[in-house]
Amino acid sequence: MDRPVSFNEIQEAYNCLMNIDTRSEADKIEDEDERNAYIAKEKAKNFWYYNRAIILVSVFFAIFLIWGIISIATKEEADLNLIFYGAFVEDQSLETDLEKGFRNATGDELSVDVRILLVSDLIADNTESRSQFNAMLATKEVDVVVTDYPQYKYLVRYGILIPLDEYLTDEQVAIAMEADSTLLLEDNDGKEHIYGFNMYGSDIFENTAGDNNEYIVSITHGANPNGTDNIAAFVTYLWDSWYEIYWNK
Repeated sequence: MDRPVSFNEIQEAYNCLMNIDTRSEADKIEDEDERNAYIAKEKAKNFWYYNRAIILVSVFFAIFLIWGIISIATKEEADLNLIFYGAFVEDQSLETDLEKGFRNATGDELSVDVRILLVSDLIADNTESRSQFNAMLATKEVDVVVTDYPQYKYLVRYGILIPLDEYLTDEQVAIAMEADSTLLLEDNDGKEHIYGFNMYGSDIFENTAGDNNEYIVSITHGANPNGTDNIAAFVTYLWDSWYEIYWNK
């Protein structure tokens, strides 16, 4: 041999000797419509091979959707929904302590659903927590909200909180206002109201830690109207607990 032979040349020679046509069946069809029809037919025969990724994703999404619907349908509605909205971190479950505290104060059995949505100025993007909170407000799954001061101002600015004078006596509101005048904020109409009181120092929320020293208790416009009595009783219980701390300072 006068020159080196490439692998491709050897392969072509082998195919020639073995009478192997390296073209696919589709390439052998000259008419474009017939070729496309042939390709479609072959894909139909191998449907799983060509579509397995889409099928798997669709099945996973369907399972997730069904699971979500079943979870919502079978979930027992709590008597009161309490949301921590701010720079809070749950150390351990609060539900048992809150239920026990309410029962001791009122003698009533009350199931409390507690959730924590972490929102902080130190976090680059709070979109997910805010979106989840707004969705819960829309479905009336937020009765009492515990916030830090930055989120308290945010919620008042957007008209999410209810003035305390709708749930507490004038005397109680005046005492809360005197204890922390910074909680007195203007609503959208320019009127000043106090929308919360700070439970910092109370052992009620001792199982929740945060980057702040504020546990401002407020009531939302998203509160379930069927649970108004529960909300009023629970907020009064928290206020009484706060008042003991304030009075003994």
